Amino acid sequence: MNMKLNAQSQLPEETETLIHNVIGCCIAVHRELGPGFSEKVYVRAICLELAANGLPFEQEKRYDVRYRDEIVGSVRLDEIVGGVLEESIRNFVCGA
Repeated sequence: MNMKLNAQSQLPEETETLIHNVIGCCIAVHRELGPGFSEKVYVRAICLELAANGLPFEQEKRYDVRYRDEIVGSVRLDEIVGGVLEESIRNFVCGA
C-alpha cells in the first residue's frame, strides 16, 4: 500500500523525499525485526538499510548546544542522514 499524505509542507521537495526514504528504511527494519531488541540492534539494522538504499549517513555526530550565543552543552545524535537533514537538525538542536 503506497499512500501519500496531502498536507502542505514548507520543506523543499528534496528534503521531503529524503525524509520519506528514511522513514521507509525504518519501517522496513521494524517489519523485519519486530519489537524486543536493544537499541543497538535497531541502530545497526537501520544503518544497513540506509546503506542498502544508497542514503548517505554519519553515526554518533556531536554538536554544541547554544543558548544566547553561549555553548551550554553538547548533544550526540545517533545517525545523521544526508546533508540536508543534518543542516535542519543542527539548526533545530543547536540554534545555529
